[in-house]
Amino acid sequence: MGSSGKKLCILLGLSWIFQAATSLAGATIGISKFTDTSDMQTIAYNIDHVYIGIFFQLIATLVFIVLTVTLYQASKGTNETVARIASCLYLLRAAIHTVGQIIVYAFAQVSLGYSESGGSVLVSLGNLLAQTRNFTEHVSLIPFGIGAALFYYLIMRAGIIPAWLGFWGIVSVLFISFNSLLHILGIYYPIELSILYIPWEWAAGVYVFAKGLNEPPEAQFND
Repeated sequence: MGSSGKKLCILLGLSWIFQAATSLAGATIGISKFTDTSDMQTIAYNIDHVYIGIFFQLIATLVFIVLTVTLYQASKGTNETVARIASCLYLLRAAIHTVGQIIVYAFAQVSLGYSESGGSVLVSLGNLLAQTRNFTEHVSLIPFGIGAALFYYLIMRAGIIPAWLGFWGIVSVLFISFNSLLHILGIYYPIELSILYIPWEWAAGVYVFAKGLNEPPEAQFND
């Protein structure tokens, strides 16, 4: 492998780190910080937080697309067909997540209208938008989990990440998809199992980035 593979390894690590960071920022600052999204008055008073959260979530989506391309490039040598399937699932997740952010923006506008004039119609519309946003977020995590499991298996086979890190990612991300599916069906699953995935992207990003910096090109995956 030439220097292009080393650069790809570094880009993959950075993509994971930035994707995790921007997603965390969007969730911490944006609408997810409010424990009750039906509290439209509170959201209207904190509308700047919602807008900033949407901005970070859209940036996270762009980084996620870069991550998709990088994962495909890194894993296609192991099995190109599976890598393409995983890429399509990732792009589907990105599209659904973007729709969710549009719904969040619409919900913010309805909340502003409610804070100014009130009205039961706006409350009903706001509740509908909030529920739809939560639904789309859970739906988006199903293709993400399946695609991620496929990608992690391929890059583990390629030697980009060690087996322990690969199995950690596969198991924990599938818990997220399973939890989302149960949530859609009205069955609530212990959230602690989903939390297992939160530090994984940071760990994988740092590991792969350091691997790209420190190991000679011959020791990394094939072009």
